Amino acid sequence: MITIEKKTTKNIPFLVVEDKDIVKSSAPVMVFYHGWTNAKESLMTQAYVFALDGYAVFVPDALLHGERKQENRALEGTTDFYRILFQNVKELPTLREYMEENGYDGTDITVGGISMGGFTTSMLLTTYDWVTAGASFIGCPDPVSFGKDMLVWQYENGGKEKYPKEIWDDYFDQMDRLASDLRHYSLAENLNKILEKPYFIFHGGKDEVVPVKYDRLLAEDLKKSHGKHFRYSEQPSGGHHVPYRSLLEAIDFLNNERNQ
Repeated sequence: MITIEKKTTKNIPFLVVEDKDIVKSSAPVMVFYHGWTNAKESLMTQAYVFALDGYAVFVPDALLHGERKQENRALEGTTDFYRILFQNVKELPTLREYMEENGYDGTDITVGGISMGGFTTSMLLTTYDWVTAGASFIGCPDPVSFGKDMLVWQYENGGKEKYPKEIWDDYFDQMDRLASDLRHYSLAENLNKILEKPYFIFHGGKDEVVPVKYDRLLAEDLKKSHGKHFRYSEQPSGGHHVPYRSLLEAIDFLNNERNQ
């Protein structure tokens, strides 16, 4: 029987979606991350599908989202976006500690996420050895290039008329400083961290929110580097949306990799 339980550990609220008929210690563990302006409850379909396949799925609220949303405080674009990504990375060991204290296997964790959660997924794969597999949906493995490209787009599409040059110079300087920290977490710049880890990638070919080009380039680089443990799936006409079939593709891929 699939159950959904609401939990909190060290001020991190999360849901656990799992099949109660499966012994905790034998269930593969997955942590699934939501997107920008969403909340853990928005991932119930994804969590349920993975739980049906035997996973114990942990779904946390990101900083400033869901139960952690602050009253009278709007999210502030680039500044909060990257702050949240770093916080997601920082908080995973806390969730892992909860898992191990409650009978789950914290030595073999799969991570997944949608949009901002896909960014998080790629960053976690570069950071922790015990994150052993990942599934990114409409995310990005190259937060450095994405951030710089978005800033240029904003500048060229009305921004330079709206704000003085001094402000834009400061924005670009901030992005350069941020990039130096992000490079350590960029999957695109640390391919060696993923070559032996199963990694599923899905993207829509017409995505106008997170352009598909970053995932396409990663897939090409993985092929050139003889990466054997990844699958790239693209819906040519798809936008910033995750179709149900992509979840089944991810499960099929991860199961095949796990059974090898």
